[in-house]
Amino acid sequence: MVLTVAIVGVRTFGLARPVLRWLERLVSHDVALSLLADRRAQVYADLVPLAPARLGRRGDALAAVVDDVDALVDELLRVRLPSSSGSA
Repeated sequence: MVLTVAIVGVRTFGLARPVLRWLERLVSHDVALSLLADRRAQVYADLVPLAPARLGRRGDALAAVVDDVDALVDELLRVRLPSSSGSA
């Protein structure tokens, strides 16, 4: 009986691990993408009073802003989250 419980436990945890990792990635990406949307909206709201007079070429400035905001969210998703969870 004890051996059967151990076998069932190993199988259960073996099947649950990939499902739990998938759920973790799903939740972390959902949080990161909502953070990205909020930050972009805030940055654009801050840039509207400056445009077009003080920004020069708007396409270059807008591309730089988008890249900077994306880098912040990538840092959260690729550096902070894995280091805080302890997974490689």
